[in-house]
Amino acid sequence: MVYISESSRPGKKYDIFLYDFDAKKSENLTARMDHLEIRSNSSPKINHNNNSIYFLSFHEKSLVELCLQTKKVTRITRINYEATDFIIAPDGRSILYTERIDSNLQLVKINLTDGRKQNLSDNPCNNADACYSADGEKIVYVCDSDGSRSIAIMNNDGGDQRLLTNRFGDDRYPAISPDNKKIVFSSSRGGLSDSDYDLYIVDATGRNLHLFYDSNSYDTSPEFSPNGTYVAFISNMRGRLFSDIYLKEVNSGNIVMATEDLKYFNQNFVFSRDARHIIFENMGPADSKILMYEIHKKEIKNIIDHKGRDMSPAL
Repeated sequence: MVYISESSRPGKKYDIFLYDFDAKKSENLTARMDHLEIRSNSSPKINHNNNSIYFLSFHEKSLVELCLQTKKVTRITRINYEATDFIIAPDGRSILYTERIDSNLQLVKINLTDGRKQNLSDNPCNNADACYSADGEKIVYVCDSDGSRSIAIMNNDGGDQRLLTNRFGDDRYPAISPDNKKIVFSSSRGGLSDSDYDLYIVDATGRNLHLFYDSNSYDTSPEFSPNGTYVAFISNMRGRLFSDIYLKEVNSGNIVMATEDLKYFNQNFVFSRDARHIIFENMGPADSKILMYEIHKKEIKNIIDHKGRDMSPAL
C-alpha cells in the first residue's frame, strides 16, 4: 500500500511511504528527495504493470514516476492543478488526467512508453471524474454538454462520445461495475435540497436509470467491489461533522455502516483486490490515520497511526 504521511524533517511536510502488509512495516520512499514537493493532494498510485508509483510533485507542477526497483524518479509531464484527478489505465500503459485547455476541462491521455499526449474528450465542454471500465475499452466520465453535469461514456480512444443521463440534476462520481454493464453515480436529481445527493444506477447503454440509495443526505463517491457484490459509498447521515463509509449489497439491498464506531471524517477508501477489506482514511481535527475494515467480520483494524496526518491510501 502506498500513502502520504507528514514528515518531521524541517522544510518538508509530506513524504510518500510504501507499506508491506506481510512485514507490517513502512518505507519512506522520498526521504532524501528534497527536489520533490509533496502535498496532501499528490495522489500517489501504484502501477503494478511496471512496478512504479505515480504522483504529483508541485515544485514544478509535474506528474512523476518513482520506480520501486531502482528508486529513480522520472518526470512524465508538466501538469496543471486539475491533474489531481489522474487515473492509471487498466493495462498500465497510459495515464488519464483532467487538464484545463483554453477555457474548458478536458480528459488528456499520456502514453507512458513514448510520452505522447492526446486530448481524448476534445470538445467545447467541461469533462472530469473519469474512470475506466475493467477491460479498459470504455471511459465513463462527467460532461456538462447539456447545461448541467451528466454521466457520459466514450471509447478509450475518445470516439463515440455520448451522454447516458439527462440534464435533470447534478450528476457526479461515476463508477462502472466489474462486468462493465452498470454505472453507479451520485446525483441531486431527486434531492429535496442542494445538499441532498442520492445514488443512482444506469446501464452502460444509458437504459434502466433507477434510484439505488436515498438517505436524504449527501451520498457520494460510490465504488463497486472488485467482485461486484457491494457498492461502498460515503454519506453524512450522522450529521455534517461526520462522513461515514457504507456498504450496500447489490443483490439483497442490505446496508452496513462500516464506520459507526468512529468519529470525524472517513474518506479516501479503496477495496482490496479480493474484496474482503476496505482501506480508508479517518481524519480528525489534528491528525488522521489509515484503517482497514474487514467486511465479513465487520471489524476495524488500525494500520497506520503516526503523529500527524497519514492519508490517501492506494493499493
